[in-house]
Parts: sequence; structure tokens; C-alpha cells
Amino acid sequence: MSDEIKSKKRQSKPWAAILFVLVVTLLVGGGVYYWQQVEINTVQTEKDGTIERTKTELQNEIGDLQKQIAQLQSKQAETTETSAEPSQKIIVADEKALGYITKVYDKDGKRYLDIDYIQWLTGEDAKQAMVEDGLCESVADCVVTNDYHIKNQNSKIRTFEISTDTKIYMQTLDIETKGINWDQEITYDIFKGLFATEVIEQQQYIPYHISIKDGIVIEIAEQYIP
Repeated sequence: MSDEIKSKKRQSKPWAAILFVLVVTLLVGGGVYYWQQVEINTVQTEKDGTIERTKTELQNEIGDLQKQIAQLQSKQAETTETSAEPSQKIIVADEKALGYITKVYDKDGKRYLDIDYIQWLTGEDAKQAMVEDGLCESVADCVVTNDYHIKNQNSKIRTFEISTDTKIYMQTLDIETKGINWDQEITYDIFKGLFATEVIEQQQYIPYHISIKDGIVIEIAEQYIP
């Protein structure tokens, strides 16, 4: 081999080494880039999957909430229909009074009662009234039996029509046989019968509360006396 050829071979070796290094570098760099892309794609795929699952879960929750809302609306509608049924009319009285009923009767197709107003007093008011009525000399001397005193300031008789829907409540109607029956509701005919001529004396000292609306009695209730 000539010296010229040997010289050319020696000159070509460095370039070959450089080329080899470049190729290896490219391969390594390409491999790293490839795996980086693979990893990025994997992470992105996982993120996309997580987002999709979250989206699906939210859609399911929204669907469940919509069903619950629909059920609540249905129940509310049922409740509204039920509450829409006619309710008992509540009448507020214009006046309430306490007195002795002296007469219950019918006239010209209507019902009536006559009543003598009284005052039901307790405590110091009762003692003061007892002094005024001459039952004791001074408030300090008064003893209020059962903590009440009835004062009948005048004997004026008032007449009121009784409504056909009037509620009537008794406390001692059957006291001799059954004892006290609080707020026992009775009919007008039974109540009227209590004021018949032969039994009126039994009622003349029993106070009754009356509720009046537009000048008409809408409720009658016996006041229990101990």
C-alpha cells in the first residue's frame, strides 16, 4: 500500500468517528423524544379518561337530582290538592260576654235567647267588688271563696238571635250521673229544653259565655262553678 493511500485512510478515521457519534446522538435523542411523547400521550390519555369519568359521574348525579326534584314536585302537588279541600270556616266574634240566660225560645222562625250580663271577678278585683256589694267592710277583711266573685251590676235583659250553626258546650249537663264532662257539645233543642218552665230554676244561676258576630250568637258555653 502506498504512503498516499495510508495517509488518506488516517485522515478519514476522525470523520467516521464524528459521524458515528452524530448518529448515536440522533438515535439517543430520537429515542428520548419518542419516550417523552409516549409518556405525554399516556398522561394526557389518563387525564382525558379522568375528565370523561368525572363528566359521566356529574351527569349521573344531575340525573339523580332531577329525579328527586320531580318526586318532590309530585308530592307537593299531592299535598296542594289535599290542602285545597274545603276547610271549616273560622268565625271571629265581634263581642264576648258572660251572663245568666233567662230564656231560650223560637219566634217567627228564628231562635233567640235573653241574657242578663254579669262580671266574673278574681283576686283583688273580686275583693273590691265584695266591699262594694257590702259583703265585707274592707278589702283586707274579704275572703274570696274559690277565688271568684260574681257581680251583677244591673238587671238589664238583652235579647240576641241565635245562629242555626251555633255551637253549644256544657260542662255539668250530666254531672249527677257521669260527673263533669268538659265542653260537651249539645244540640239547640236539648239546650232549649233546659230552659223549659219546669226546669228553669236549675239554670238561673249558671253563667254562660256567649260569642256574638254581627249581632247574632254564634257560640254558647257553660261556665263551670266550683
